Amino acid sequence: MPKTDRRTFLARTTAAAAVLGFPFAVRAAGGETPDAAPAERPPVDYAALLAEARERMQREHKPGVVIVIPPDPDDAAALELAITALLVPSVTSRGGRENVGLDAATARLFSRAVFVALPQDEVQKRFPRADVDALCLILDAAGNVVEPVAPPPVDQASRHNPVAPLGADFATGINARLDGPDGQRLAADAKAQRAALADGGREIDRLLELLATDSERARELAAQGLAAQAAAGTAILLEKRKTASPELAGRIDGAFVATCGDLAPDAAAPHLPYGVAWRDFTVFLDCGGVCATLGDRRVDIVAPAKCGLSRPGPAARRFLRFLGSPEAVVAQADP
Repeated sequence: MPKTDRRTFLARTTAAAAVLGFPFAVRAAGGETPDAAPAERPPVDYAALLAEARERMQREHKPGVVIVIPPDPDDAAALELAITALLVPSVTSRGGRENVGLDAATARLFSRAVFVALPQDEVQKRFPRADVDALCLILDAAGNVVEPVAPPPVDQASRHNPVAPLGADFATGINARLDGPDGQRLAADAKAQRAALADGGREIDRLLELLATDSERARELAAQGLAAQAAAGTAILLEKRKTASPELAGRIDGAFVATCGDLAPDAAAPHLPYGVAWRDFTVFLDCGGVCATLGDRRVDIVAPAKCGLSRPGPAARRFLRFLGSPEAVVAQADP
């Protein structure tokens, strides 16, 4: 992926702080200083991680997407920021109601495919013929590389956008690639999922018919049923969506958004890639200073006095880190 220069990274983190909270502002403000010694890189069994993702792909008859983590720390942090920004829930209005969740294209994408994040050297080791400079690799349900996805071009207008490392149309673009030419890949996935279901997908077809009715109660029950079956029938739902009316397509999208839930910090959640984890970040006001806790570590943003009184700040946020990301050692500021 294109190299992220320090000035661009700082601009992105500062812009993202207003949306995502302080964790990126800490880095932009110098929380990770050039002379700070990085902590030991946490040991990660990437072979087991990839094997787990592949097992799920085969079990659920879903394609995979390997996110390539670049070796440069700033590039990797920029990619973490982009994935976090992509998975931050937004407020949307549907049918006169406000809903909090992923946007529809992102919910479809992270429901239909199994994502796994691997460092570039691990990608080279596991997929020796693949383009390790790619943004990501698309795999079939057997775990074989189908095609690489090149990093998006970064122009002057987008270089400060937090999602720039992924591209503004990442969800739409990867969804189209997973569909394949003329929808051939999607049709093959739907056929495999129907073959794996004991009833051949007839219950999903029945629920889709109810979802198209005028009865609000019937639609509500159908949506709940489809959300419960989405893991086993994602491709079936997406194939139906392609020929559905705009109104029915929107209702199918609602089932995908409900399936993704509220960004639960669980590796089995349908939207969360293997190889990443949510980190808690809580802001405190402490005797005129501003500090925060990242997991079990405290970071002083503005040095406090030594009176020992503190209270929680207004926000507790979560952000994504790659499992192998080294934590910087941040020294306590002198009062």
